[in-house]
Amino acid sequence: MTKEKEYWSIEELIALTETVQKAEVEHQGKYISVHWCELVESEEPKFDVDDTLSESEKNLMYMELGKDRCLRMLSKASEKNPDITPITKELWEQLPSTLKYKMQNTMMGVDVSDFQLG
Repeated sequence: MTKEKEYWSIEELIALTETVQKAEVEHQGKYISVHWCELVESEEPKFDVDDTLSESEKNLMYMELGKDRCLRMLSKASEKNPDITPITKELWEQLPSTLKYKMQNTMMGVDVSDFQLG
């Protein structure tokens, strides 16, 4: 039996930028509750890519941009819901890298099972 496709309305998509979303992320047998809000374009971090940079330098810049984007999404959720524990840049820097990647993938809607190694 085929499941009928469900489509977003424009109003629902716009509401995502004002709605605090929540997910539980598993890390080493325990869970952390992550709260974030989608960003509108004007809230997105910006930077200019210098074409003279090496690929590894550009990749580092993109990693920093991704981190900044996630921090803004977390911060926006904290502003909209002061009852949640905010994850500040200082706290973010202290978290284990593997946990941060899991949180970022969740917020960005990345399903790591889509990636194949080798």
